[in-house]
Amino acid sequence: MLYSSRTEEAVLGAIINHKNLVYTVADKLPVDAFFDEANKFIYERCLELAEESKVDLVTVVDKCLEKKDLLPKEYEEYNIPYHVSKMTTNLMIGSADIDAHIDILIKYRSKRKLYEMSRNIKAKLEDNKDLDEIIAESVDTFADVTTIKGNTEVDMVKGFEQFMDNQNKKTEDRLIPTFLPEVDEVIGGFEYSDLIIVAGAASMGKTSFMLRLIQNLLKRDKKIGMFSLEMSNHQLLTRLLSMETDVHARKIRYNDLDSVDWNKINEAINFYKEKTFIMDETSKLTDVLNKIKKLKIKHDIDIVFIDYLQLVTHSNGRGSREQEVAKIARSLKNIAKELNIVVVALSQLSRALTQRDSKRPMLSDLRESGEIEQAADTVLLAYREAYYDLTNDEDVQDAEIIIAKGRNAGVGTANMKFKRSTVKFLSPKEDYELWGREI
Repeated sequence: MLYSSRTEEAVLGAIINHKNLVYTVADKLPVDAFFDEANKFIYERCLELAEESKVDLVTVVDKCLEKKDLLPKEYEEYNIPYHVSKMTTNLMIGSADIDAHIDILIKYRSKRKLYEMSRNIKAKLEDNKDLDEIIAESVDTFADVTTIKGNTEVDMVKGFEQFMDNQNKKTEDRLIPTFLPEVDEVIGGFEYSDLIIVAGAASMGKTSFMLRLIQNLLKRDKKIGMFSLEMSNHQLLTRLLSMETDVHARKIRYNDLDSVDWNKINEAINFYKEKTFIMDETSKLTDVLNKIKKLKIKHDIDIVFIDYLQLVTHSNGRGSREQEVAKIARSLKNIAKELNIVVVALSQLSRALTQRDSKRPMLSDLRESGEIEQAADTVLLAYREAYYDLTNDEDVQDAEIIIAKGRNAGVGTANMKFKRSTVKFLSPKEDYELWGREI
């Protein structure tokens, strides 16, 4: 059974009988929760009338008659006054019972969606359609089935109840620390539903900082997804292993390893094999969003990294690149909020930065900055002054992570170190042993 006409009519009757009920149900009862086209048509008229605060038997009948041409042709003989009147007198339910009946309609809607999805999968498999396309569409449907949001309104009492529930949670259930003390002292950590932008000029270390975050989070059993659009998975794993083992990245790249190096690398590989770290090289926005949903459903991921924002492509290709990047940034923020995960996206800085006397980055240096800045909850800027000093050949150099925007935590600067041989950001408080001296 994929629908219940009696339940649909009972819900519509309650909405029409209780003129203010439509405002309670509108945001948790989508139009396609109704299977019968006539019932769907009547519900749409109720939603239109809600904007005018005029939902009752007379106005609904009049609005339906006014727009009768919108009904499918097979409903040409449909007697609107009779059927609407019948709904308000038969199978009557009170406003207190409406939620239970809406739940029934939502479950039928989900069954129909899944049934249709299974038919589409079968048809496309028989036609030898692209498997990735089939999976992406199926994940999108499944996510839609499982994310009917319901009422998003929160009154003051409920708001404070949610606040106290949130405060009573463990810190790690509310925040994801970076586990770099200098950074966490400024921002506290990444909040679930946040979009984090990590930006920097070319070769400034934004990918290295991202990998340090990944290293720290995997050690705390966080589940991570990553979309690598610039570097191959092999290159990223090489750098991650160099950071973890303190074996020079060049030695790993050219396989110039002794037995001690190999022991360290094998130990690191065995450790990371037990962690949830899913890498992908997809770049198309719709595919990225669908795969993030899939990662949430399948692996319950905590955080997604994207390297980097400007390499994500918008499917329609219309508008300026700035408009496309704005759409991408907003979409990433929306998916973080919808799935209650953290999304960390790397971003380029404008080349105009290199023309200034001071190379220290600012928020306005974000490439296509307006919408990126607006969508982001936190913006971190990687900076190494030593990069511009050709006389500085030390392996360990000063570095900064500049918190240029902190919607929930404020701004500041985290003074770090950067180890060139392993291309790794280091914490002066935690990592001094890696170069044999305390800072």
